[in-house]
Amino acid sequence: MMRFRELTLHNVGVYRGRHVVDLQTQPGRPVILVGGLNGCGKTTFLDALQLALYGRRANLSNRGNKSWDSFLRETISRGVDPKDGASIDLTFEIDIEGDIRLYRVVRYWNSTGKGIHEGVNVFVDGRVNFTISATWAEHVEEILPLEIANLFFFDGEKIESLADMETSAGVIRTSIHALLGIGTLERLSTDLLALQRRQKPQAVPAEIEDRLKAATERLTQVEQDLETALQRLAGAEGRHRNARAELDAAEAGFQREGGSLYEQRASLEQEHHKVTATIQAIEDQLRSLAEGALPLLLVRPQLEQLKADGARNAKITAAAQLHQHLDQHHVELMSQLSADARREVEPLLAAHRDAINKDAAQEPVPGVGAEATRQLSTLDGLLIQAGTSRDALVTQLDALSTRHDELDALLAGVPSSELINTQLKIRDKARVVEATTAGEVGALQEEVQRLRSTQENTTQAVNLAEAERRAAALHEDEVQRMLNHTERVRATLGELRQQLITRNLGKLEVATLQSFQSLMRKKTLIRDVHIDPKDFTVHLEGATGVEVPAARLSAGERQLLAVALLWGIAKVAGKEIPMVIDTPLGRLDSVHRERLVDRYFPEAGEQVLLLSTDEEINEPLFHRLAPAISATYLLDHDNENHTTSVNPGYWWKREDSVA
Repeated sequence: MMRFRELTLHNVGVYRGRHVVDLQTQPGRPVILVGGLNGCGKTTFLDALQLALYGRRANLSNRGNKSWDSFLRETISRGVDPKDGASIDLTFEIDIEGDIRLYRVVRYWNSTGKGIHEGVNVFVDGRVNFTISATWAEHVEEILPLEIANLFFFDGEKIESLADMETSAGVIRTSIHALLGIGTLERLSTDLLALQRRQKPQAVPAEIEDRLKAATERLTQVEQDLETALQRLAGAEGRHRNARAELDAAEAGFQREGGSLYEQRASLEQEHHKVTATIQAIEDQLRSLAEGALPLLLVRPQLEQLKADGARNAKITAAAQLHQHLDQHHVELMSQLSADARREVEPLLAAHRDAINKDAAQEPVPGVGAEATRQLSTLDGLLIQAGTSRDALVTQLDALSTRHDELDALLAGVPSSELINTQLKIRDKARVVEATTAGEVGALQEEVQRLRSTQENTTQAVNLAEAERRAAALHEDEVQRMLNHTERVRATLGELRQQLITRNLGKLEVATLQSFQSLMRKKTLIRDVHIDPKDFTVHLEGATGVEVPAARLSAGERQLLAVALLWGIAKVAGKEIPMVIDTPLGRLDSVHRERLVDRYFPEAGEQVLLLSTDEEINEPLFHRLAPAISATYLLDHDNENHTTSVNPGYWWKREDSVA
């Protein structure tokens, strides 16, 4: 078990002056949360931990291609006398079979003008140990080998390299080799091969010697070319990453200046013309309706009154005609009745005649005859049809007018060619640079692959020539038995190496699958994870048993897979080592970020040092993570003095936010 206690930075990069950070955690609260905006010193903070432990062998993000002396000189804070220099003081404890030992490593350096003076002092249980100080590079390998430490100190770039399935195999290979000590087996095999090669040749034919010499020289040259190509590839990959960032910025600038509208201008103008023409056609139809019966809708009440007057006139005419007929009919009827019957019927007939006489006596409305009434009934149907057509056209016209106004606004917002051309040129230039650097990376990758293939073939040629030389030179049985024995041992080591890898890859597959399913919101997306023991490529099996190409996963899901791989590696390692994670959330959506906060960070280890921006562990995620946090720190940067101070708290609470 290993746990950090305290880190002190003195004049290191942006940390001018002395800055002490307590890294101790409470039981059940493994997380130390350090917040800082980009450029405030999070990467320097991460590098300082590795620099204190491993010195020039550390994998430092900020070193790049600088020489060691140049890197140390530039790491001294600005405004500090180079002679005063800088130092990193790291205190940690380790548990060796229940015995707790306290280490304090103080690494310091300063510029003497002619060069860099550096040193390291190691205190064990409070007392300086000169022997361990002098041999610290070897001693730290017994505590925490560098290859294993690289699995527990990582940033967003390492997660992205694992998220890229084309490069993840190399990371997995390195991790497995580090955990299983495969490097030791390979060094032993190499030593045995060197032992075989050192056997003195006896009477070796000149032809074999010449062939061996040529093959050895060729192998040396190929290895040098390969090293050069790898360095060039690393540089090209860095330039390509920068070019991609520039292209993203150019695309954002183009969109900010209205690039989308500019590219849509032709279609917007075409739609605007079409909508304008349609509006004109509808207005023509409305004018046509206005030239017909439609205006009569304005006097609809008066027309209804005329219809009522016509009906009244018809009723009066009918009453007058009925009056004459009833008088004659009543006379005939009365003549046929007896006197008694006439006395009973006469009042009834009189009342009936009076009612009809009353209707017939009314004055008709002049000018509204039967023909006018019929025409008014026909006109009523025409007006209903005209009103329906008018309402439909007006509704359509309103919708088109609204869209016409929207198009006017959009076209008004289209930037001018002069304004957008500058952004277009910037974007096109960025695209060219990105494509060029991508092509450079591709070409160098092909060159590296070709050189590796050549290296393998040349190595085989060297081995074959050496085997021929040994066969011709070694006549003594004892030497031959030794060679045979070493060859068998090398074969056994190779088999042991493969078995170790295969057996532990199975554990890693299970641990990775469990971690991935714990982090994913789509529980049934991946049923199994397989890692090829030959090339360490990752293969995903879907719910139906069919392989799911990694390309089908979203960028966020691939990043979660990378985190699951790192988590799985840590589980398989079985070592209680502090986990240091820098800017881990990348392109994850809100749900996946919550999964990491809820399920990964609190469980990643006994001590988790988490470096984050305010957009990664934001306020809601901070409160979700709070139960697992022992302490919080905020990196406050002074832009005028270019310095950073380490203060307790986080963005939303400037004091201890957790306690």
